[in-house]
Amino acid sequence: DEGDELSVGVELCARVAVPTWAVYVLAAVGAVVFLLVVCCVCACCFRSRRKKRRQKPPEPLVNLRSPGGQSKGKLQPRGKLLYSLEFNAALSELMVGVKQASGLKAMDVGGTSDPYVKVYLLPDKTKTCETKVLKNTLNATFNETFTFQVRPEDTPFSTAVLQVFDFDRFSKHDIIGELRLKLGQVDWNHVIEEWRDLNEPADMEVRPQPKPSSRSRIFTTVRRTVLNGTSQ
Repeated sequence: DEGDELSVGVELCARVAVPTWAVYVLAAVGAVVFLLVVCCVCACCFRSRRKKRRQKPPEPLVNLRSPGGQSKGKLQPRGKLLYSLEFNAALSELMVGVKQASGLKAMDVGGTSDPYVKVYLLPDKTKTCETKVLKNTLNATFNETFTFQVRPEDTPFSTAVLQVFDFDRFSKHDIIGELRLKLGQVDWNHVIEEWRDLNEPADMEVRPQPKPSSRSRIFTTVRRTVLNGTSQ
């Protein structure tokens, strides 16, 4: 029993000449120390739980490339581009306007860029046009228009590419972002003029397979007839 243990402790203290009140004081001090240790442990556990609750959830990863791409990472804004499209079917002329760029990604050490825009058509890419270079700016005004020869029957298979570069005099020009506009999805009943967010540049140019011409189909038919005649 506790009473027996306390009496034993008192008798032991009496033998070693320790006053009885000192025993009670030591017991009280031990109890207080024990309670303080328990309180500190509880406080530490409570603080750690609150820190875990306050931690923000990780930001989601988004695909920076086309659906067929493999690379994923955190989305970074590259800026916006104001462009225009107009098609004259009678003259087979496509007019691509490069108007303005806004909020471009800084590519230079000083926190600015020297932007210019390169424009071409796919899949042929027989003609490439470039705007003037504007120095030390992230908001550029170009107001330039380029004309390409495109037959009306080729528009469903053509893509206009607008790439924004940062000009570097002594090294390779860094690409800031690009737009790829599929002409087959454009409503040509009016002039198109709109802002769009720049995307990460594609890794490669994908050339669509050309449709077989009537001449190749006739050749295939004749060849099959000759082979059948030989086999018979």
